[in-house]
Amino acid sequence: MKKWREYSASEKRMLVVLGILILLILLTFGRVSQGVQKGMSRFFSDSADTVQVK
Repeated sequence: MKKWREYSASEKRMLVVLGILILLILLTFGRVSQGVQKGMSRFFSDSADTVQVK
């Protein structure tokens, strides 16, 4: 792998942007999956066998 000083300015900028995007994806993945589960729970509620009759 090249040393950091050997990269041109545009290559450095691209690597920094890619690093930030990967970091943001990793940090928000838990929130996104939790939001999807919460949203899907409206459509796929508990089955009739597990629902308690009051």
